[in-house]
Amino acid sequence: MNFIGSIDADTDILIANHQSMADIFSLEEIIGNDVRFVGRTGIMDKWPVSYIVDRVGHITVDQKDRRAIIQLLKDIKACKGKKVVIFPEGTRSQSGKIEPFEGGTKLIVEKLQLKAQPIVIKNILCVYDESTKTAKSGVIDIEALPPVTIKDGWYEKAYQDMSRIFEQHQSN
Repeated sequence: MNFIGSIDADTDILIANHQSMADIFSLEEIIGNDVRFVGRTGIMDKWPVSYIVDRVGHITVDQKDRRAIIQLLKDIKACKGKKVVIFPEGTRSQSGKIEPFEGGTKLIVEKLQLKAQPIVIKNILCVYDESTKTAKSGVIDIEALPPVTIKDGWYEKAYQDMSRIFEQHQSN
């Protein structure tokens, strides 16, 4: 694995693109074990993942429940001092690009006044085939971008910066 950049010690939430379940293990390798991932029901509440989620304290959100954002805000606030990773695309993208971000991450960062830092995971689909759940040798590249400044347009800029870095890598 190649890691480019650094994660600021006082970053509260990492905003990462999501392509496969292997993203979680790759990010944990870089961030360490004291990390909490935000994931949706349908994955995070199914065994064996649910066992790990419960033991470690990862955060599960029901995307179909309009009130879930309130609980998500409470859960993330309770993680103060730990790194929280959120995947703003809302699901895994297998399209070869970063899909548009949903609004929840923006709301969370702004409401809780979190220090956010984008992370771009590259070429993981060359190493791990999500559909067959098989892996082959290769190198996963992960790049930490600078933390964002929360001002008008920050979320769109984070998406554009992450997409640009991801697409540059795809064309190499």
